[in-house]
Amino acid sequence: KETNPTESGLESVENPENRDTIEKQVGYGAYTDKNDPLGKERERVATEYYEQIRNRDRNYEIAAVSKNTGISIREVDVVFSHIFEKEHLFEDGEMHRFHPDYYMQHSWMRLREGKNIQPHDIILLNHELLEASIMEKDPNITYEKAHEEACKKYDYKKALLEYLKDHDA
Repeated sequence: KETNPTESGLESVENPENRDTIEKQVGYGAYTDKNDPLGKERERVATEYYEQIRNRDRNYEIAAVSKNTGISIREVDVVFSHIFEKEHLFEDGEMHRFHPDYYMQHSWMRLREGKNIQPHDIILLNHELLEASIMEKDPNITYEKAHEEACKKYDYKKALLEYLKDHDA
């Protein structure tokens, strides 16, 4: 069940009056393995942010990322749908949307806001676009196999880990 932002207490990030509150909720790099060793807070924050994204104006979200990256609206639309909307086949036979990811959430935030965009953020877009293309060409392929293929060209995790050596999320 999708969460209504007003029911969950989350406010629209488009409203500038809410930006400080939302940035505090999202954590902006506040959690690491040191202060969140089990990842519970990172999971909570990512889940809240994914719900915020799903409850925003989809077209505005896509247009903002496209404008900030130079990647076409069509391609960002594919990525948005792939990450936040579509259900995917997993190796365990289950179909579901991706679980919220703390680091992808931060990448998306930078891409959307157009501030401090990192190389791994752009790699994320390219990775997800390629992964979506692989999955569209073969509807029976599992997410894990498509992900493995996409990593051969665009390895978000490798780039992210390199970034995390010197930075928080």
